[in-house]
Amino acid sequence: MVDAELITRKMLLITRDLRELESLARMTKEQFLSGRTEEIVAERYR
Repeated sequence: MVDAELITRKMLLITRDLRELESLARMTKEQFLSGRTEEIVAERYR
């Protein structure tokens, strides 16, 4: 049996994570490498 509530919750979490990654994707290489926070956030999603 499929738990629709669980799937919906997981989809919302994944969507939120993708939005966070989208902001990292817009950065230049120099911007990304200049901040430790960006690297930590990217590592979380690896």
